[in-house]
Amino acid sequence: MTSADDRARAALRHPDLAWVMNELPPEYRDNPAVIRHLMTVAANASPEFARSPAYHAAAAATSDLGRERDFRDRVARAYYDPKIRAKFGAARVEAAWADPEAALAELRSMSVAGGLSPALNEALDVIYEARQFATETGGTLSGPPPAVAPIPSDPATADAERAALVEKSVSGQLSKAENTRLNQLYEAQVTRETGAPLPADKPAAQSERARLVSKSVAGKLNSAEDARLTQLYEAKVIADGTPVEEVTAHKKALGIPSSPAATTEE
Repeated sequence: MTSADDRARAALRHPDLAWVMNELPPEYRDNPAVIRHLMTVAANASPEFARSPAYHAAAAATSDLGRERDFRDRVARAYYDPKIRAKFGAARVEAAWADPEAALAELRSMSVAGGLSPALNEALDVIYEARQFATETGGTLSGPPPAVAPIPSDPATADAERAALVEKSVSGQLSKAENTRLNQLYEAQVTRETGAPLPADKPAAQSERARLVSKSVAGKLNSAEDARLTQLYEAKVIADGTPVEEVTAHKKALGIPSSPAATTEE
């Protein structure tokens, strides 16, 4: 586990965040971008929460974690890029991972000669950024191979990667990691074609606020629902003792338009 993971998990366990985290759908509990979004919605409604050290610590920690994970995903995509592996072979890619400075020198030479493809240019950028990351964190450029790159969300990209691996498989040239990746791509294809499995049991009824939170983190709120979610958060913080005038002044300071009087859930 990375230090960014540790800091984020510790920050999010603070009791002052419980009322926000408890309504976060389980599938998003490890998604720093979604957590930051939900905390921002809560901070916009609650002046006390917006001022709290717990909120600011969690916002900073999840921001750092998001940046680190995005970078690690880029590293993984470069390491497992099928075009790079097709051009150089798995052994050279693994050798480059073990000796990134030598790989950097080779890619620089190719770049000067004008011979870098978009995939290799991305790999060069990643090595430069990895060196900076290692300097900032006190780590090293080499180490265990990165986690397998995420399955592409674009079906055409996933299909192209799968086709390239199938072609290698036919000639018996797949490495163990590539065989695992191929199986994952097949599983993703089946999921896309059949849809998500139906739940075995009927889910428990959600509160109105929790239902709107679920839609919000999935990016499916319309403007009326977004206003209603803010209104419900305001109702909660007012019910918890924050004066209405303070909530109104807080919204005005943030430039958020006034909404109808906050009401409890229906």
